[in-house]
Amino acid sequence: MRTAILTPTYWPEVRRGGERHAHDLARHTGSRIVTGSPGPSGDGVVRLRRLPEDRLARRQFESHLGHLPALYAHLRRSDYDLVHALHHADASVAVRSRVPTVWTFLGVPHRRGLANRRLRLRLVEEAKRADAVVALSHAAAREFRRWLGIDPVVIHPGVDLDAFTPGGERAERFTILCPAALAAPFKRANVLLDAFAEVRRQRPSARMILQAGGPTGEGIEHRNLDRHEDLVSAYREAHVTALASEGEAFGLVLVESLACGTPAVGASEATPLTFDGTSRDLASKILDAAWLDPANCREHAERFDIEKTARAHEQLYNDVLARRQR
Repeated sequence: MRTAILTPTYWPEVRRGGERHAHDLARHTGSRIVTGSPGPSGDGVVRLRRLPEDRLARRQFESHLGHLPALYAHLRRSDYDLVHALHHADASVAVRSRVPTVWTFLGVPHRRGLANRRLRLRLVEEAKRADAVVALSHAAAREFRRWLGIDPVVIHPGVDLDAFTPGGERAERFTILCPAALAAPFKRANVLLDAFAEVRRQRPSARMILQAGGPTGEGIEHRNLDRHEDLVSAYREAHVTALASEGEAFGLVLVESLACGTPAVGASEATPLTFDGTSRDLASKILDAAWLDPANCREHAERFDIEKTARAHEQLYNDVLARRQR
């Protein structure tokens, strides 16, 4: 089966959870990556020409539109059996090209988010015509039914259990890790920082490791967590990984942390310990999570093995093609 994963951003331009999901899914399903990220094509990655988007952004248009003309041309002249789009703009183009299409919405749909960019709702409505729609969690699926009127297939993202493994020793100082890019409002950096301040009231020597360029403050250290080696090292060094996000579909970094034997706290079904959304409860759960057994953390992460995720997607691809042939 000739399949392609469509993602508007990819390495090395962006290295976040969505891009890791694209990379791992392509690797384990034998799919090609088709992206609007700049750089040379090759090694299973097709990089399309992306037109300037600055003027569109200033006028509040949806992001990731510049590569769509090249994407449509590429899909029309290619012989893919099926494409899997990880963004609604890519999915809308795939549907128009008449290639069998699976669309994964990487976030959680909600009323405000669907309407706060020009063309977004239109693109989402077109993406809904895909042959199959995937949500990353049951919580996200509930919002799909509420706001989009569709019942998606739930397939959790997977973690590469060979790439994220336990090892080494915890730091001497109590250490919290948050690898997320905190500039996005839904990451709720203020809640995380307030929780960290509460933790430091109880454990004054505590520190927090953040992605380079993140918020600053007493006890906060920055690292380049885009590098895989540095990210794994940080997971192993930390006592707890925390994610304060609201409306996070899954939170892949939490499972990566668990795979490294490090407890994780977030408002996600991916973790064995969740918080109620407040900074006070997040601080309390961070302190509680530090006592979780590393072996149990690793065992929990094994529920989300990338091999299981890949097999679930391959079954979905086969089901889509079978329905098309009827």
